[in-house]
Amino acid sequence: MKPLYKLLLVLLLLFVVLLGVDFLVGRVLDKMADKLPDQSEVGLTHLSVKKVDAPVLIIGSSRARHHYNTRQIEDSLGMHAYTIARDAHFVSYQSAVLNSVLDRYTPKVVLWECGLNNLFSKERDAVHCLHPYYYDCDSLRSIIDKKEGASMAVKMRLNMYRYNGVASNILMLSRSAARPDTMQGFLPIKGNLKGNDTILKMPEVVADTVDAVRLDIFKNTIKRMRDQGVTVILFDSPVYELENPHRNMASEQAIKDVCAQYGVPVFDNRYLDEFRNSPEYFFDPTHINKEGTTVYTPIVIGQVRSVLEK
Repeated sequence: MKPLYKLLLVLLLLFVVLLGVDFLVGRVLDKMADKLPDQSEVGLTHLSVKKVDAPVLIIGSSRARHHYNTRQIEDSLGMHAYTIARDAHFVSYQSAVLNSVLDRYTPKVVLWECGLNNLFSKERDAVHCLHPYYYDCDSLRSIIDKKEGASMAVKMRLNMYRYNGVASNILMLSRSAARPDTMQGFLPIKGNLKGNDTILKMPEVVADTVDAVRLDIFKNTIKRMRDQGVTVILFDSPVYELENPHRNMASEQAIKDVCAQYGVPVFDNRYLDEFRNSPEYFFDPTHINKEGTTVYTPIVIGQVRSVLEK
């Protein structure tokens, strides 16, 4: 056998072995992901995409996860509720998760903590943690492709790429015993502002434009929820800062325009009087603490009731 043929044969065998290893990696990680504890960030994403079936969903980023007492909302509305928010994951991630939910069932109410500035191009908007579910949901796959490019259809063929950045978390968490989340996704924060942090400041004007792709994803998600009969309510919860009357309103106007088009109420709660001079209710300028949730959750419940009772 000529040396060139030997080399080609070796390369072919290596390729076949790599494909086999890649296949096994995908099967093993798929099974391990199904047993992750719901309280973990990765486990919460898996629960959101594959399992959650509550009629009331609370979604957003960390501000949704830490600001809304899920069980209190559930008791008030008389319907099972779950918070499927994940820290530092914003409009496109939230939209992809909501679309995966809509593929499985239709929730009655969605409370969406959607920061009114989240459509700006410079705002974080990663979706890479959803790569493992690329083939589980057509609409989720479409959002990943819009965000990251058509080449994803080729890259995702490799399980090792699909799980890149997530595999280590799954392996570490697989040692933890899976148990139900009795807080139903809610994770209150302890601690409060002190010293100079209690001084109210006015934020600078954001020099940015609306991300057209992100706006399209948001609009399509709102439309789909309304088409399926979901009652959607948007919120932007309290911040510890002064309102800047000269702020760049491009993002919040785009969000409000979409919501107005589809009959979705928006509650801009950023500057509520109850929180304006109350640093004891904040962990940091953009997150309320456990004490703050005892004040904020009843306000939200009242706002939700005002919509549901119309």
